[in-house]
Amino acid sequence: QNEGESFGNAKTVRNDNSSRFGKYIKLYFNKASGVLVGAQMEHYLLEKSRIVTASGGERVYHAFYLATKGCDRAKYQLEESAHYRSCNAGKCIDIPRVDDGEDYSIAVVAR
Repeated sequence: QNEGESFGNAKTVRNDNSSRFGKYIKLYFNKASGVLVGAQMEHYLLEKSRIVTASGGERVYHAFYLATKGCDRAKYQLEESAHYRSCNAGKCIDIPRVDDGEDYSIAVVAR
């Protein structure tokens, strides 16, 4: 996953890295000719509730797991992921073949 995805993606029962972002696109047309003359796009979070809870087999946003498994966990006085109700809500702390600690290190270097 890319480093920015950790703040808006989460594991769902259908996809280990599902984007929870939405986009609203407003198109502007010339009334006389019908030609497209502009567009405006807004980004927003689809599931604000996923910040604090997740359904069974799902996780809250990846960023929480990266922070609690990353090399700076002790520096920020963070407990293991399972300690936090929000991280443990879906009873899915780990994703097979995903190293949240390594992803944290990649995200820190990328900033």
